[in-house]
Amino acid sequence: QGRRMIRPRYTRTAMVLHWLVGLLILGMLAVGMAMTGMEDSPQKFEFYGLHKATGVLVLLLAAWFHFAATDN
Repeated sequence: QGRRMIRPRYTRTAMVLHWLVGLLILGMLAVGMAMTGMEDSPQKFEFYGLHKATGVLVLLLAAWFHFAATDN
C-alpha cells in the first residue's frame, strides 16, 4: 500500500494570527471607505490616525507570521 502523506498543520498561534490580520484588514477597509466620504474634521483625522496605526500593526503581525512560519 502507498505511503500516506501527512500535511503539516498550522499551529493555533498561526491560525489566530491569520484570522486577526484578516479582520484587521477588513476593519481598515471599512474605516478607509468611511473616511473618503467625510469632510475634513477632527473626527476624520482621528480615523486617519487609526487607519495608519492599524496598517502598521498588520504589517508587523504579517512579518511575525512570515518569519515564524519560515523559521522551522
